[in-house]
Amino acid sequence: MFFNVTEARWFLLTNGKVYTLRKPRKRENCIEQLVKGSRYKHKSIGLGQVKLIRKNITHPRELIPYYHQSGFFTPNTWYAVAKEKSGERLDLYEVILCPLVSV
Repeated sequence: MFFNVTEARWFLLTNGKVYTLRKPRKRENCIEQLVKGSRYKHKSIGLGQVKLIRKNITHPRELIPYYHQSGFFTPNTWYAVAKEKSGERLDLYEVILCPLVSV
């Protein structure tokens, strides 16, 4: 999962958890590699536990319970940025950064 939006990436790295708006995904609940950059040149952020919270977010008011853990200051700003980057249909996901485990 890519984290190229600065606000969301910063919040995740600072707090270990973030709510994020994405296009609908095939896998709704999984552990996934988190990266920043492009498809061909990217840098790992770590592993994250990804969980679907709500499908088909259609209005910023639906984000009021979550925006304070999104990295954005208002639900309207968060929704607008997500619509611009991801298109019409948006689902809400919770991403928790997995702690590093040494072997």
